[in-house]
Amino acid sequence: MMKNYLLSFILLFTATTKLISQNKSYSKDKIMSEKKIIKSDKEWKEILSEEEFHILRNKGTEYPHTGKYNLHFENGVYNCNGCNTPLFESDQKFESDCGWPSFDDAIEGAVKYVDDFSHNMVRTEIVCVRCDGHLGHVFDDGPTDTGKRYCVNSISIDFNKNPNKNYIGIDIKGARFWKGAKTAIESKMHNVAFLRTQIELLSYCFGENEIDEIWITFPDPQIKFNRTKHRLTNPEMLNIYKNIIIKKGIIHLKTDSEFLFGYTLGNVTQMGEVIYAHHDIYNNENSPIESTAIQTFYEKKFLEKNKSITYMKFRL
Repeated sequence: MMKNYLLSFILLFTATTKLISQNKSYSKDKIMSEKKIIKSDKEWKEILSEEEFHILRNKGTEYPHTGKYNLHFENGVYNCNGCNTPLFESDQKFESDCGWPSFDDAIEGAVKYVDDFSHNMVRTEIVCVRCDGHLGHVFDDGPTDTGKRYCVNSISIDFNKNPNKNYIGIDIKGARFWKGAKTAIESKMHNVAFLRTQIELLSYCFGENEIDEIWITFPDPQIKFNRTKHRLTNPEMLNIYKNIIIKKGIIHLKTDSEFLFGYTLGNVTQMGEVIYAHHDIYNNENSPIESTAIQTFYEKKFLEKNKSITYMKFRL
């Protein structure tokens, strides 16, 4: 049985699709077996930018709410920006109001803890175990079960989108189904497969906590109000997603329908947690990177007509 999937509704192609991803695991023994990296300041300056050197080697701090990974929630791994050592996995990240990327844990053995008495404070600094690059600090005020908040500079890390990710497109409409399959074949995308079924039957296709992430992109915005049972974000559907997605798994909605956006917002507010929501992501400089990084077939058509694209990111 395939495990750890990323579910979507025809990402890259047309409508209802499921994406599957398998996360790479990193062992403490593997990380610790890597050779320690020791460089002089001169050598570091040759490979780091001035800002990277200031933060990673001189223990500087970037301004809050400015880092590119502060509101970033794609599936993958966050590596040290100095030596590329894996430090944090995406399911360890949570949204915090502090203004810096926040994690509730680190990959085992990847981070070293150092007492920090600077600025007349008592804190615990976190540094990369291989190159001693400054990452930030860890605090005991995290909102999850670990109770920890690893407060990290975006400049100290680099994101690696998981290369072992596979994709499955799910749709009941034959035309959309075959259009997506044809595009995958023509693009030689060997990590894509398709399953023709009703979304209501997902619980029969996948077990509990098998899905990593869900993207719902451009479901029919013209559906009649009295057919809400067919809407992909009605309470019954949301409960199906909640059953098959991992704990803290992210669900994304991307559509041109203001009605569907508002309808979903109302349901999620009662059933889960809204992480981010905006009515026009292409005219908002604070939109998360993942919200505009990939455009679907219909999204491009709507943008050509100057339609606003709404986007919502949430957990159940």
